Amino acid sequence: MQLKGQLTEFIRRARSSYWLIPGTMAIFAIVMSQLTIHLDEWMGSAWLDTWDFIYSNKPAGARALLSTIAGSMIGVAGVTFSITIAAVAYASSQFGPRIIDNFMKDRGNQVTLGTFISTFIYCLLILRIIRSGDEGGGFVPHGSVFVGVLLAVASLAVLIYFIHHTPNSIHISKLVAKIGHELVDQVDKVCPEMMGEEKEQLAKTVDIALRQPSQCVHCSKDGHLQSLDIDALTSLVGKNSLLINLFVEPGDFLTKGQLLAKIYGEEKKSKGSDFETYFVIGDERSPTQDLFYLSDQLVDIAGRALSPSVNDPQTAVLCVNWLNSTLAHLGRRQFPSKYRTNKDGTTILVAKERNFEAFADSFYDQLRPYLEQDQNAALYTIERSLQTMETLSPIPRRNLYNATQRLVEGCL
Repeated sequence: MQLKGQLTEFIRRARSSYWLIPGTMAIFAIVMSQLTIHLDEWMGSAWLDTWDFIYSNKPAGARALLSTIAGSMIGVAGVTFSITIAAVAYASSQFGPRIIDNFMKDRGNQVTLGTFISTFIYCLLILRIIRSGDEGGGFVPHGSVFVGVLLAVASLAVLIYFIHHTPNSIHISKLVAKIGHELVDQVDKVCPEMMGEEKEQLAKTVDIALRQPSQCVHCSKDGHLQSLDIDALTSLVGKNSLLINLFVEPGDFLTKGQLLAKIYGEEKKSKGSDFETYFVIGDERSPTQDLFYLSDQLVDIAGRALSPSVNDPQTAVLCVNWLNSTLAHLGRRQFPSKYRTNKDGTTILVAKERNFEAFADSFYDQLRPYLEQDQNAALYTIERSLQTMETLSPIPRRNLYNATQRLVEGCL
């Protein structure tokens, strides 16, 4: 239902945020500070005699040490965050605003920020329990202070990693390759079956044109369809001996009142079922089920690279390579049938059909206006397309040929 889809979308956004991992690491730092304090209270300071490499601090020295670490960590965290935002701003202006998600979900940036913040919080919590002799019995948690020093050393190592990681993450070759790999992985999820695999059951022929729908499902608000719980819908209509015909798919922009689906079956069985709860609608597109989300990013990057203000055809070539690699991968995959059946093979759900031709047309039709401005990039794209055709079976090859033919007519 919608709760499941909303939860999935919330988890995706949380993993692509700058608060989940840093927040988790900060909580871990709080817990660790309490554990080390209790260990120091239990063990005392006698154990230092057998551990020569741990320096015994007096209260003033321990406070100065932890204060220095805490102050430097919060300062470095601010600088790190500023560098990250500057890198994101640069990349979005150069390659398009939709690639911001790729930086937001970068684990390196999240862990770096979390390390500095957790070290600051840990030192701050240890600092507050250090007491001198005139404050009601002196207490210096030597073990906790030593852990704080280790965290400072670890933070320095993370800073060195971050300095290397930031320019590497905005390198266009790395960025395009990352999007390309994610796109290929998404193809495997959307089309899990290879071409030629046998189906366990075939859908019975269904003609819904002559049927009268018992219920029409309309959209209640404007926004993008982020996800659609097909499995739950199939289970629901199967139990009630209904047939549902879907008119939208993830990635579509919906307007209030738009027709989402038609339900066929007995009125008493379909009435009262809130089918709209299976459609998760939000303000932005989501890559969870939308295969065009990532491919549009590559098209955007290629279009900006071929614009007169940028004039970077090599970046466009990188995007063309990955788009053709995706088409080659799609050509070897079996697209899911638009029909879903129950155990006896009766059709209970009809979805919008996805096929190789739609993806090939989308890639090349979107690229054509940009390629018309650069003959060299157009020639390379045509050559790359011919190479991709050699890896495809007859039907996908013909679809790709038709898309390439339109490209040739428009560019040459």
